[in-house]
Amino acid sequence: MKLSKHRITLLLAAFSTLGTFLVLVRGSTYGVGVSPDSVTYISTARNLLTGNGFIAWDGSSYTIFPPLFPLLLALTGTFGTDPADTAGYVNAFLCGLAIFLSSRWLWQHLRARPAPTSRTLQTWLLLWAAVVLILSPPLSQVASFAWSEPLFILLTISALFTFNTFLDTGKRASLVLAAIFTALACLTRYVGTPYQPPYACCCCCGKVHFQRKQRTRSSMHSLPGHHL
Repeated sequence: MKLSKHRITLLLAAFSTLGTFLVLVRGSTYGVGVSPDSVTYISTARNLLTGNGFIAWDGSSYTIFPPLFPLLLALTGTFGTDPADTAGYVNAFLCGLAIFLSSRWLWQHLRARPAPTSRTLQTWLLLWAAVVLILSPPLSQVASFAWSEPLFILLTISALFTFNTFLDTGKRASLVLAAIFTALACLTRYVGTPYQPPYACCCCCGKVHFQRKQRTRSSMHSLPGHHL
């Protein structure tokens, strides 16, 4: 089975939509899952909507977690809905986007592999990986709760995807996007902070890698039989 790039994109979009739907079905009976962390996120989002700032449910300042996820919930609340009601839909949508982008990242790597890996085998590997992501119990579980993990996962994958694009193309815009996504991941969960030093090292190594790749391509084009 050999599909065009456009059909691959449509197929991955269909898989991501299915993943979103399955998360929504899982929470359709009892609603979004709630834990002590969820209460802190939702109460802070409500206080943001009422103009009280970053205040948690007990009246204390919201400092134990990064601010991005409550801000996102508060943003959805500007449409007149309660953050507790929209948290499940937000995380289901973020889960679908994470499935789509993860599959695209895998497809990017598979296409970069040389022969003898056939396009048919690459397509089947891609579809198998998408199904695994959709049926992943850990991913569906965190997406069913009002937690910040789905947003963090999406931002981390976005940073890796754009950084990989920078390594392949050398475009600075991709590197800037990778830095933005990494910063947003740090504003979602503090565990994202250790990502920054490795990215800095990879930037230096990536520039050398891209320059070597360009020299190799130039050498190939200069061969006498290359244009025959």
